[in-house]
Amino acid sequence: MKRGIAILAVIGMLLTDSIFIEAQNNAPDDLENVIIAVGDNMVIVPKSREEEALEELFSQAYDEENEIVTYASAADIASITVVREGEQVIPTTPLKTSENIINQGVPLYRLKFKVTVKANDGRPVANCAVVAVTSGNTGVVGIKTINTNSTGIGYIEIDVRGVNTVEVKAVCKRMGTSLSVQSAPLRSSTVLSCNYESQFYVTAYIVAKEADYKEGKVTATGITGTYRSDFLAAVKLNGTGYTEGGKYIRYNSGTSAYAFVTAPTTASGTVPAQNHTIAVDSYYIPLVKINSVWRRGVVQISGMGERVAEDKGGAIQGYRIDEYRGIGRGSLAGFSNGSRTVKYIRTQ
Repeated sequence: MKRGIAILAVIGMLLTDSIFIEAQNNAPDDLENVIIAVGDNMVIVPKSREEEALEELFSQAYDEENEIVTYASAADIASITVVREGEQVIPTTPLKTSENIINQGVPLYRLKFKVTVKANDGRPVANCAVVAVTSGNTGVVGIKTINTNSTGIGYIEIDVRGVNTVEVKAVCKRMGTSLSVQSAPLRSSTVLSCNYESQFYVTAYIVAKEADYKEGKVTATGITGTYRSDFLAAVKLNGTGYTEGGKYIRYNSGTSAYAFVTAPTTASGTVPAQNHTIAVDSYYIPLVKINSVWRRGVVQISGMGERVAEDKGGAIQGYRIDEYRGIGRGSLAGFSNGSRTVKYIRTQ
């Protein structure tokens, strides 16, 4: 087993509920637990066993990553600093694969921290294993650590569900010794509103207007009368149509039939409105019914303004948003499909 320096980060959370079901927790109820992570592997132990567990994980990390080479001992280290790196984002992919971007209307936030380690003579302490330690908390749902590079910089990424506060410090410790050096603790909080890490491709949908179509009229399953065939196809695509007779019809893909309706309605039961309603994939933008009440995400789309997630669609999957534009093709004037930056504002 190689011996060398390891950087570890200690992150204190305000709450103390454990959420990693795969980790063992034998601590009495009145003791705080800690989550210890190496790479993307995590365990939970009582705080009283933190040092013991760290020593075990250090050994495992060096066994598994025996290519690590270190250039300084703990006695050589002059400084360790921890700073926030960049802005908080809603990540493209959760660190923990069992997590969702949105859970019960609450987003997942990503915090990133940079750890810098220097020796007494100013040289970087390179190629060090990075270990993260957090107190158990329902807010923290994923941790990933990245070893220091040739410039002595390593990273800690933490996924936090909802608004929370974390406290971070870095520790360098030589394997097999009691020598360690710690940074000053850094407290950092998530905030409600932030950008998504990935852009969304924004398209538009309308209530199809029969007067815009020219093909011959045919009968339609589920409703009386005849309607232009290309209009009926457009209703299938957009969900709702406005007939030349002044009635609204809706297509039900489950029954493959049309029905008369009093007005267009969204998947969440609202009447869609221009410059307001969007259709989304609820994995990425909140749109969920909890205890018979719909919770809808509010986002800001670059170049468009605030919109409310009220609708869904079979083709709206992944980083895709479909904006409601109104009745008929004329309502599409001035709109063009394209990728846009999206900022989450709140869930209402």
